[in-house]
Amino acid sequence: MANYLSAAMDPVNGDYVFLDGEGKLYFSPKPNPQYKQVNDLLYTNGKVYWDMHYVYFVILAEGIAGIDPFGNYVDFRGVPYLAYDNHSMCWVTYGIECDTPNGIFTIPDAYGATVYWAPDSSGFLYSLNNGLYYVATDMQKAVEVDSGLLPPNPPDYRMVEFNAVWMK
Repeated sequence: MANYLSAAMDPVNGDYVFLDGEGKLYFSPKPNPQYKQVNDLLYTNGKVYWDMHYVYFVILAEGIAGIDPFGNYVDFRGVPYLAYDNHSMCWVTYGIECDTPNGIFTIPDAYGATVYWAPDSSGFLYSLNNGLYYVATDMQKAVEVDSGLLPPNPPDYRMVEFNAVWMK
């Protein structure tokens, strides 16, 4: 397809997904050059990318969703973000809901955010409305780190957040 909005490829298997000019989502496994439409939804303002951490194609549009390596659509609202120590996890359903050794808590105004755990699992970062926030699991509340620093391209948020974790 010559006209597309966004495309991504799995660097290991060579599978790829793309959004055509109308915002329709397609998947193509490498051995088969034939592509198939994943669902009937339109992602006119969407972006797709390959996420090596979760081993999924990620779709950023009106919400966050994904395509597994077999071409199946997955709604990420039910997929937990597991901390590196495997003792804490958060879900993004109606805000960010977390279960940690320090207790269960919710950040209600963070719907649609992506959670990026600190390497020591003591807390996480997320971006929302052009602000970057940090939540320490022992404090259980969001603190704004900075505002107005995020790039205009939503997929680039990942790198800002991930690098900020390491700078903490």
